[in-house]
Amino acid sequence: MSYAFVNASDQYISLGSAVLTSLPITLACRFNRAPGSLTSIQGLMAIRSASEPPNHFYGLLLRKSDNRVFAFHGHVAQELAAATAAFDDDTWNSAGAILAGASSRFAWNNTTKSAEDTDFSSTSMTLGDTLVGNYRLASGAGADCKIADAAIWNVALTDAEWLSYHAGLSPLMIRPDALVYYSPLAAGDRAWGSVGLVGTEVNGPTASDDHPITVYPGDTNLNTPAPKKRRGGMMLRGCGC
Repeated sequence: MSYAFVNASDQYISLGSAVLTSLPITLACRFNRAPGSLTSIQGLMAIRSASEPPNHFYGLLLRKSDNRVFAFHGHVAQELAAATAAFDDDTWNSAGAILAGASSRFAWNNTTKSAEDTDFSSTSMTLGDTLVGNYRLASGAGADCKIADAAIWNVALTDAEWLSYHAGLSPLMIRPDALVYYSPLAAGDRAWGSVGLVGTEVNGPTASDDHPITVYPGDTNLNTPAPKKRRGGMMLRGCGC
């Protein structure tokens, strides 16, 4: 399963507090959006100030001008790194923001990594919330897509670790010692090994039966009663096969 967010309805999930307040941070999720032009910058995930203004945040966003995933650190239009290839519509993409330090950030779109952005961000941020499906509280900042497997680590994932996530490995199996938040974004997802805070749905994002292919530890099956396949003692969920 996944959650479908509608930009025009300002839908998102709020965790109610900042899961991290200092770098390094990795934000990651899988997303699938219907064909069509982006009408605004849209937020997939963010750790942000609790009120607006100020609009301070660490974020994983989609850019409207060229359909790029980008990583953000700072205030409004401060420091960002954009992936060098556009994402694909009507399929599951992997998006990542690797925020390694105040002067080091990368964006991942599937297997394409941005150049390192080394501009120094001097913004002093007081962070108070974590969002999935949005990056600020203003109208039009939310996602227009399905999102699944949202995760946050308190480390900068290596290239190999990121590519494992993109290949479908569950965040539960990638640096579990540093994983501070994870949700498959499935109804009742506490049963599927979520980590960290439980989110509150705002303005009605809806659960969807669609979910990317993801390899999870253990014997539970996300898309019950979809058949299971074993691979090396692990289970494939969301494969619909």
